[in-house]
Amino acid sequence: MYDGGKIVTGLVVFVLIATFPFWYSSAAGTSGEREQPELPAGKTQCVEDKEYMLTSHMTLLNEWRDAFVREGQIKYTSVAHSVEYEASLTNTCLDCHQNRDTFCDRCHEYADVDPYCWDCHIDDESRLGGATNAAVPGDGPALAVANGQLAADGNRETRVTSHE
Repeated sequence: MYDGGKIVTGLVVFVLIATFPFWYSSAAGTSGEREQPELPAGKTQCVEDKEYMLTSHMTLLNEWRDAFVREGQIKYTSVAHSVEYEASLTNTCLDCHQNRDTFCDRCHEYADVDPYCWDCHIDDESRLGGATNAAVPGDGPALAVANGQLAADGNRETRVTSHE
């Protein structure tokens, strides 16, 4: 076994490279824990349970979008709380989570995701912490919506798909 020194050296180099992220985090003083969003003051519950919202809020928002665009549904009945909500990012979620910088962006940056919500959903600067997108006419689908109501259908009160 004449190559034993090369093998041991290779294994040591491999272990150092494989464990570098752990050593670097320890030296930099970062814990690697998920950033906790700034929760809204005075609110006791979200549309669904906290655990579900932390892990699956994009699934819920996609269900809302599909139900609205395909079926005209604008009401959502919470599975956890049996409370009816308007299925709307800007009119429901942003009523409580008003500052995009301290709520949405903090976790999305940690998770290194770039959700496309803000490509279409625009809100006034004061509610989004200064981060807004300008809508360009003809730059994507347009829906006939006024004050959160589907212009053609009015108030259809039906349950969006449940999530088990």
